[in-house]
Amino acid sequence: MTRYVAPIVIALLAGAGCWFFGLAIVPSLVVVLVLAAVGIALRTVILPAGNIEWPPAPPAPSEGLRREASELAWAIRGPRGIVDERIIERVRRIAVASLNRRHLDVDNPRDRVRIESLIGAQTYAFLSSRDRASMTLPALLSMLSLLESLEKSDPAARN
Repeated sequence: MTRYVAPIVIALLAGAGCWFFGLAIVPSLVVVLVLAAVGIALRTVILPAGNIEWPPAPPAPSEGLRREASELAWAIRGPRGIVDERIIERVRRIAVASLNRRHLDVDNPRDRVRIESLIGAQTYAFLSSRDRASMTLPALLSMLSLLESLEKSDPAARN
């Protein structure tokens, strides 16, 4: 819309000038309309519209860490605030590996009490569920901070 302001202002000034120098009001309005139409048409043809795709497409893949960081950013910033399933599965694998180092199995019901004491009932329910559950970014960050504290307390994880 802002790109049409200049042609409209120029058309209004030209029409006012025509009226000031003696042209009747109706022909001056015709001058305004014609100049505005021509100016808007030229602006539309000369200045192409910006990219109307939103959100913008992810950048083209390239090799190395930049590509991986870009893919991670797009996976975390999913539609409606839901984290991509690849990230959730990766967090699950990390949590299961951390618990396995402590000789705890998420699939073993006898280990449930010890696991819940370490990571909480809600996180255990998420890890033990085989459903394709969706997760929001704040929930993922909460789970990651919980897993980070679990890793810091595990001496075997530092090796």
